[in-house]
Amino acid sequence: KRILDIGVGSGGWAVEVAELFPEAEMIGVDIVESKIENGPPNFTFRFLNVVKDEWPFPLNTFDIVHCRFLLMHTPNFEIVLNKAIDIVAPEGILMAVDPANRFEAEGKPVPTE
Repeated sequence: KRILDIGVGSGGWAVEVAELFPEAEMIGVDIVESKIENGPPNFTFRFLNVVKDEWPFPLNTFDIVHCRFLLMHTPNFEIVLNKAIDIVAPEGILMAVDPANRFEAEGKPVPTE
């Protein structure tokens, strides 16, 4: 399995998930240096400005894409969200946690349950 944490920040979620699933490849991306020291061996940090940089991941790459409290700080968050959707593998999971935005699918609100 491959897991991506967009806007990894302090790395709390990424490290916990990497430790829970040591067979998975965990990648964390952020615009600032990772504060993770002595992280699990299956964790890799990569610099990425998700708004301005070309994303280095092919379509359908990740089984899980996680993005928490990032989109509310991102201009044109729809572009970032669509890129995240594109890199989720078929049958994969996109976890977008962001209280400030209302997401819609095909013009309808995304169910909360």
